[in-house]
Amino acid sequence: MAMAYRAPGFFDRRLNMAASLLASIELTLHQFGQTLQACHARVRMRRRLSQLDERALHQFGLSRAEVLKELKKPFWVA
Repeated sequence: MAMAYRAPGFFDRRLNMAASLLASIELTLHQFGQTLQACHARVRMRRRLSQLDERALHQFGLSRAEVLKELKKPFWVA
């Protein structure tokens, strides 16, 4: 049985396309991981902020109203 003719470089182009796709997926996953870490850091920071008493807030130059405004933000909003 005769094999179909493939233009020179056919497999090289396919390999390059696959490598490019994998690099793109890797970058996307890396960026997604960084976004998740940033969201988690915001959640932790807001949790700690909610636990501060008036004296500590005053030392940071914050009012309770500013803290409440920050706490109302969803975790994905900086």
